Amino acid sequence: MSGFLRWIASGPATGAANMAIDESLLETVRSSGDSVLRTYGWNPPTLSLGYGQDLDDIDLDRCHQLGVGLVRRPTGGRAVLHWNELTYCFGSLSPEGDDSIQKTYLTVGRCLQKGLRLFGVDVELSRGRVGSGHRAACFASTSRSEITVRGRKLVGSAQRRIRGALLQHGSLLVGGQHQLLAEIVEEESVASIEASAIHLKQLLSEVDMDTLARRVAEGFAEELGVTLQPGDLSQEEQLRADELENVKYGSHDHLHRRQTAASIDS
Repeated sequence: MSGFLRWIASGPATGAANMAIDESLLETVRSSGDSVLRTYGWNPPTLSLGYGQDLDDIDLDRCHQLGVGLVRRPTGGRAVLHWNELTYCFGSLSPEGDDSIQKTYLTVGRCLQKGLRLFGVDVELSRGRVGSGHRAACFASTSRSEITVRGRKLVGSAQRRIRGALLQHGSLLVGGQHQLLAEIVEEESVASIEASAIHLKQLLSEVDMDTLARRVAEGFAEELGVTLQPGDLSQEEQLRADELENVKYGSHDHLHRRQTAASIDS
C-alpha cells in the first residue's frame, strides 16, 4: 500500500447512505490503489444484513415498532444492530494468495487491537470460532482474529472482495443496545447475546466517540506503518454515493434480494 492512509470521519447517516458511501469509496480505491478508512455512526438505528443473508429470520414488524431502519451491506456476515456503536469501513486493493482473506482479517484485527489499546482498553484477538456459525446475529458468535475482551466479542466484522478491491466492515459496541437484536432476530435471546458480547461502557466510565474514532484510525496507521491523512469525500465520491443510495441501497428490491455471496463471516 502507499505511504498514507486516507481517513474520513463521518457523522451519523441512514443505512442506505452509509452503505452507498462505502461502495463509492471502494470504487476510488479500485481506481487509485490507495487505501481508505471511514469511521461513522447511524441515524436512525439500523439493522444491517449481510450481502447474502435472507430476511426469513428477521421480525420486520418489530423493526418498525422500534424505529429501526433496514439495509443490506455489500459485505457478508450476519445481522448487526447499529445502535450506540462506532462503525469502521476499511478498503484496499485485494492481496493475492489462497490465504489472503485470513491474513487480511488478521491484519485488520491487529489494527483494531492497537487502536483500542491506545484508547485504554486491553483487548485480544480471538484464536478460533466460538459459538454457532449458523446463527443469524453477528454478535452471537466469534470468529478467528476478531476483537474480544475476556472471551466476549467487542467488535464484529465482515469482509468481501469486489472486483479486485477488499472491503471490511466492523461494528465496535459502545453501549448495550445491540441486545435488542433478541427482539428482532428469531431464536436469539438477551442472555445468549450478553454471554457472547461485551461493550465499552462495561469497561470504561466514559466513552468519547470522537476520541475513540481517532484512536482507531491511529491504530490502523501505526500497525500499517503509514501516515494518517484525515479528509472528506470528494465531490465525485459524494455524487456517486447519492446515485448508489437512490438506485441500490435505498431500494426495496436490493433489501429483499436472495443470493449467497462469497464472503468471510463474522
